[in-house]
Amino acid sequence: KEKRAASDAKAAAEAKERDLAETKKEIERDRRSNKAADAEAKAKDVRLNRALEEVERYKHQLEQAREGQRGAATGLKGENDRLRQEVKRLERQKTE
Repeated sequence: KEKRAASDAKAAAEAKERDLAETKKEIERDRRSNKAADAEAKAKDVRLNRALEEVERYKHQLEQAREGQRGAATGLKGENDRLRQEVKRLERQKTE
């Protein structure tokens, strides 16, 4: 009777040890999986931040280009106005 109880207890202990070993393996797999997911998330964050910096740089270049066009347009308008006044002045001189 005691041998049977000891044998049953030993079998139960071995089963528990197998369960424990399997659980430890599962935990380690999950840990590796989480580590890989974290690394992938960090890599995506880096790529997104680089893309955001690039977008900001392009926005700045676009704003500079627009300011340059405004400045050129203003300069051309001023030159155009100056030339019209010059033409008017010359026409007045011609009529005098």
